[in-house]
Amino acid sequence: READNPELRLSRGQARAALEDPGAVEDYRAAMAGAAGRARGTDGRLAIFATRDPRARALIAARLGRDTRQRDSEGDPRGAPDGSVPVLRYQRALAEHLLARRFWPLALEAWDVVAAQSPTDAEAQFARGQALEALGQRDRALEAYRKAVTLAGEARYRFRLAQLYWAGDQYVQAIAEWRAIADADPKNVDARMALGAAYIKVGQPVEGFREYQRVLALVPGHAGAREALARMGTR
Repeated sequence: READNPELRLSRGQARAALEDPGAVEDYRAAMAGAAGRARGTDGRLAIFATRDPRARALIAARLGRDTRQRDSEGDPRGAPDGSVPVLRYQRALAEHLLARRFWPLALEAWDVVAAQSPTDAEAQFARGQALEALGQRDRALEAYRKAVTLAGEARYRFRLAQLYWAGDQYVQAIAEWRAIADADPKNVDARMALGAAYIKVGQPVEGFREYQRVLALVPGHAGAREALARMGTR
């Protein structure tokens, strides 16, 4: 039995979190401590379970998911004794847990560590933005969201950035982000609905009308678009 095995403690923490057990954070922290106390390979990764059994190795790979890497020192995956994972896996798990539970100051602290160790991690920047926004630090949240968009221009990153711009009366910037989403994905109804309302707000009803018409072309009978057009006196 490996009481300090970080993967076992992580599993326990996830199970407790699913049961809304506030003590789950103890297991997440224990997983981090267990990872910190283990020997690392030359690439900075941890060997979690030592086995050469093919079936056991398959189960380990399924558990560790995208973080796993199986290879020996010569690069032959058949000779690898176990899966190896980055130490950051456990820091990230703690950060995700704290964010999901809305422990904003602790979540921000945890995600800051992830972002510092993985500067190109867009999700870490997005999570930092969420925590900062919840803490009322709008300017820092905008900066974090912009970094997330720069690293990986996913629609959900841009959409949240646009919403925060809009809430701060930065209408031009918000429209630019929603426009970028719609240009990359012409079938994105949420972006087009946001654009429709935004254009009307800034005094461009013709553009707003066009966006609502595009929504109806994509989703005939869309209630929000129909209601918006009705308010404009059109159908």
